[in-house]
Amino acid sequence: MRSIPLVAAAAAVLLTTPSALPAQADGAAQWRAFGERIVGTWESGDSRHEVEWGVGELLIKSRSYFGAPGRWRLVSEGIWYWDPTSGAIRGITVAQEMPVTLFEYTSSIDGSTVVHALVTHGEMGGRYEERWSFVSDGYTWELRQEGARIAGGSYRRVR
Repeated sequence: MRSIPLVAAAAAVLLTTPSALPAQADGAAQWRAFGERIVGTWESGDSRHEVEWGVGELLIKSRSYFGAPGRWRLVSEGIWYWDPTSGAIRGITVAQEMPVTLFEYTSSIDGSTVVHALVTHGEMGGRYEERWSFVSDGYTWELRQEGARIAGGSYRRVR
């Protein structure tokens, strides 16, 4: 039972260390900007993305669908979170009915663009860069590999 007060005291010291505060503030600002851009419901033809805040706005949950309005079928689910160890926004998504079964994200904000360094697993396993460039009530999606654009499209906010 004595270890609980010691753990609490150690946590209090670590959480109030002055040198950690600027990094935490910067991380909170990046996290907030990331969420403000991507949270919403987005559609493009036969694709739909639903992105929402999770518990305490400390997590962002996403679901992607293929199909058409009224006939959407879930093909992936994922989460993003602020990783204090790496000082980055990290995410992971699992998928079915796609040539990728697992997506690992390291994400950042570059002006009005969300940039994802992406590692994928499955048939199309590899390293990619994904960019979501936000303008007005939508965004342009672009997938790049070794600097070359290999896929893309435009999404509009529906909610």
